[in-house]
Amino acid sequence: MELIKINSSPEKTLIEPVTEILESLSTIKISDDRKLFSYKSSKAATASLKKFEKYCVAIYSGFFIDKYLLNKDELKRNNSIKRAFPIIKNCTHNWKEVQNLFIYTALKYKKWFDPDNEPLKKDWLPRDIARWVYDEYCKKSVFMLCMVQDVESRYNRIADVNIQRLPDAVYLKALKIEEKLFESYDDKAINQYWFGVIRTYKMEKVYASRFHDDYMVMLWLEFGKDGKWTEKYLQWLPACWGEKTEQMLKPWHIGPKGKTWQYWIKSNADLKNYWNTMLEISESYYD
Repeated sequence: MELIKINSSPEKTLIEPVTEILESLSTIKISDDRKLFSYKSSKAATASLKKFEKYCVAIYSGFFIDKYLLNKDELKRNNSIKRAFPIIKNCTHNWKEVQNLFIYTALKYKKWFDPDNEPLKKDWLPRDIARWVYDEYCKKSVFMLCMVQDVESRYNRIADVNIQRLPDAVYLKALKIEEKLFESYDDKAINQYWFGVIRTYKMEKVYASRFHDDYMVMLWLEFGKDGKWTEKYLQWLPACWGEKTEQMLKPWHIGPKGKTWQYWIKSNADLKNYWNTMLEISESYYD
């Protein structure tokens, strides 16, 4: 569908290719069932939609990149945004490509609103479609950014950062258990497993600090040798519930918030007098 006159339409109407784009985008909803973009009608020529029309015409005409310049700091911070330039240029004089680009990018943008995905705070994400394409005040374009940037799971990001802080021996032991017991689970469940490992390692340090004067507890904690107690916990896991452990054990059962924890604390009969205190400490951290 090509347009002979590429100027924006009169003030009270929108050109047909733009209304078709808006109609396509109006069906996209975010996780709380609201529409991705806040406009109510794809044919109402509001100030926002007229501005959006102006951007669409600029993309179609081939001068969007040159006319709507990005803030230099934004380009430094998100250098990958430059990969959007040739993608936009490829839409020149082809309304179908312009429409496809908006649909493709909006479907990616939709995922940014998912509570499980980055960014953590969603209130800065524009739902005004014109400001999404280009913010004239800040000279930024979330549209261009999400065109080239894949959505990232919050759990992946947080887990990855914390996994890097684990001692090598703990990481390797945990990896073996993941491969042996949890290979068939999805990414979210695997992240729950790794969070359990990370919390166990943190509790090892908390216990070593709280019980540094208690010989029997410190003996079990390997006298504070970094990660050794967490390794023992991981080694204990595959048989923690006897012969049925492998079929019963789930990724979310691991660590201080999981079902295995009290069994692990109570697995050392010599520390019976400390069981309740140790469980209370872990509950105070991860209740």
